Amino acid sequence: MALLEDDAVFQANFLDEVQQDLPIGCWSIQKDSMGQTAVIRHNAWAGFVAYHEACTNDFGSVYVGDGLKNTEICH
Repeated sequence: MALLEDDAVFQANFLDEVQQDLPIGCWSIQKDSMGQTAVIRHNAWAGFVAYHEACTNDFGSVYVGDGLKNTEICH
């Protein structure tokens, strides 16, 4: 069944914490120079970026990729 595969679009564990996501190191997290805005990028699915401004409701995300998984990162 395709939905049970690891790369399925709709996964039951989609709210898991980023630091527990596999493969290890698939996320990179950066903050701005003031430490107020965090930006995360997914290294396996290049093109996904999300941000959140601390202590606000200002957040968002976008995926502008080619839909191809980067298989070059460690598993």
